[in-house]
Amino acid sequence: MALPFAVSDAAVLAAQASLVALPCAAPPRELRRLARAGWALVPAGSIAIVIGAIALAPGTADALTWLALIATPPLAALALARVVVGARPVAALAVLPPSPRSQATRPRSS
Repeated sequence: MALPFAVSDAAVLAAQASLVALPCAAPPRELRRLARAGWALVPAGSIAIVIGAIALAPGTADALTWLALIATPPLAALALARVVVGARPVAALAVLPPSPRSQATRPRSS
């Protein structure tokens, strides 16, 4: 029996928000080079590029939606396994099983 979309969506959003709210451990060695001030421009630049891309090619929005759908669970698993305080590789397994199930049970638009 599938949960109503609003309930399952709220559960996924709460899990994602808790990952963002968790305190961060020292960043992995590979990410320390990204601590320079210039990297603060990346989010603003990304937003501007996406707005421009969607204005030029509206199908870009669908592609980015699929990218987020596919990329978010593995990146959340990576965060649990390597980045947050108390990170353990086994914690990454908590993220992956619900992901396909939650997407398979979402309502289809008509």
